[in-house]
Amino acid sequence: MGFSKAILGSSGGIDSAVTLAIACDALGKENVRAILMPSPYSTGHSVSDAEQLSRNLGNPYDIVPIKNIY
Repeated sequence: MGFSKAILGSSGGIDSAVTLAIACDALGKENVRAILMPSPYSTGHSVSDAEQLSRNLGNPYDIVPIKNIY
């Protein structure tokens, strides 16, 4: 399909971690943006785990709280 960039949700769980790692490997870390969307049900460590993963991989990320939207 020829995609060169990706945006994906990062929850701090294993599924999103593996997906993020594969995407960074396939497209280059600068071409993959992770979006962390903490909700009222997110634990502090899941958000910090997702944030740390992006720091470790070197990909850009944003934290967009969805508590008020939810």
